[in-house]
Amino acid sequence: MARQTSEEQRVEFYRRHLHGGTYAEIADSYGVSLECVRYWCRKQGKGEGVQSQWHIPQRGALSQFDEWVRKKVLELRERHPRWGPVSLRLQLEKEPELKGKRLPSPASIGRLLHEFPENRRRPKKNDPNQPNNCSLLATNAGKSTSK
Repeated sequence: MARQTSEEQRVEFYRRHLHGGTYAEIADSYGVSLECVRYWCRKQGKGEGVQSQWHIPQRGALSQFDEWVRKKVLELRERHPRWGPVSLRLQLEKEPELKGKRLPSPASIGRLLHEFPENRRRPKKNDPNQPNNCSLLATNAGKSTSK
């Protein structure tokens, strides 16, 4: 895949073209395609500037929602670390500052929480003083209850 050019490079393409450089020469010197150089030179020649009309949309869980929603989910999770996505969604519905805003589904909230390792579910720690279920079964299996 071709790399994206910077705005400074695009201005330089046009400047060099105005000073007699061919599209092929300019493309070779910058390591881009001839079509790329031609596109930006023609665009600037029409006075349209060097800003790309193509932008990379924001990615990640809840990127399509209002920023307040994302912040509120993370704030609620920090205050209530044992709450899961369903509880967080129910609380979001009660928040006055989010009234009228589109709210994410519990699955979307779960994806957001999974992006941060500290929000992932951790296995329960084994208490060395408490026997686990496997050791109880093993000790009871050897004992006979009939007399």
